[in-house]
Amino acid sequence: MRRNLFLILFFSIIIIIFLNGQAKKSWNVAIFLNQGVEVLDFSGPSEVFSLAPDFNVYTVASKDELIESQGFIDIKPDYTIENCPDPDIVFIGGGGTGRLLRDKEAMEWFSKISENPERIMFSVCTGAAVLAQIGILDGKKATTHHSALNRLKQTASNCEVLENTRFVDNGNVITTAGVSAGIDGALHLVSKLKGLESAKNIAIYMEYDKWVPEEGFIVEAPFISLVQKHGFNKAVKQYQTAQKGDPVLQLYVGDMVRYSESLIDKGQNEKAVQVMEFSTEIFPSYPSYAALGKAYHKINKVAPPSFQEIKDLILKNQVSEVVSIWKAAKSQYPNWILWTERDMNTEALQLFIRKNPEGAVQLLKLNIEAYPKSPDVYFYLAEVYNRLGEKSSAKEYYEQTLKVDPGYQNAQKRLEALNKS
Repeated sequence: MRRNLFLILFFSIIIIIFLNGQAKKSWNVAIFLNQGVEVLDFSGPSEVFSLAPDFNVYTVASKDELIESQGFIDIKPDYTIENCPDPDIVFIGGGGTGRLLRDKEAMEWFSKISENPERIMFSVCTGAAVLAQIGILDGKKATTHHSALNRLKQTASNCEVLENTRFVDNGNVITTAGVSAGIDGALHLVSKLKGLESAKNIAIYMEYDKWVPEEGFIVEAPFISLVQKHGFNKAVKQYQTAQKGDPVLQLYVGDMVRYSESLIDKGQNEKAVQVMEFSTEIFPSYPSYAALGKAYHKINKVAPPSFQEIKDLILKNQVSEVVSIWKAAKSQYPNWILWTERDMNTEALQLFIRKNPEGAVQLLKLNIEAYPKSPDVYFYLAEVYNRLGEKSSAKEYYEQTLKVDPGYQNAQKRLEALNKS
């Protein structure tokens, strides 16, 4: 009983470390906080973003001061607009919006930072008024809190304001309705950047069963519009030309997967394969390959098993079968990504809890082959060896973790503790 409690505690700690991560992030999310900001407006989406793989979330304010939310919560922002990391996503919540619109420094920052077409501007509730004020809703569709719809229509006269819509996605500008709708928009953005499966996993973890992706309005991606208008080959040429100039013809993996699935629904399976083969070139990630595998199956072309099939084998302790699948897939499709790093780490740790440490070690070593540049994969294997009492192997992989990422603090602490023991 005592050992089981220890294992559960160990697993919980590892998952917490894993969710927070120490590897280099690929999406910086600046959560802008202003005096009077609504708690759920920013806290709900912030939780979604903080749980998403490869998202680095931090808070920003226009001044170095405590932010009071709804009259009873004080928040100390991580940065000001003068010293924050360069954001890929800028979040603006509702509440205290009138005061924010009069904040000259903040409004100038929003205006300047929105000029980059690769940056995503994201608003919740009356935060849409800020986007209207800086002019980036012109010619677009948008939504806001139901009580502010008419006001937004007046402010953004060249914008179509949608009612009864949880979120509106214009590509690099996303607006959401009031309060809890920000969670829906954040989940949609995760699905857009990291795939629907990632977003669904976050919704399950948060026990947020109210998310219905279809309740939002998604403006068709420019690339997909080009495909439908000029055909795939011409669209690819225009896309490649746009990458060399300004503005960039923006494209996201979630858009490609959605389009592929819509083609499959119409029975246009060969087109779906064409789209996803292109997607794997520009987005070599698990969502792209998973969708490509689905499209291949539709045309009776052999593809590696889905991760769900691999997961089922792990559940049955058939780790050797997973190793065989990996070898066969890499032989036939060298670049194919069969799983996300996070998924396999999680499955390995769960296998460890189910008293199959040998299988857990095998899976973690397999994950090192799949993601050799990630410090996390070495760290988790070191942790398992450490718990098994295999100190020399633990040291080896803690050291490997630090070779990949010298700033990995948990690995450094573990290694120091082992060297003292």
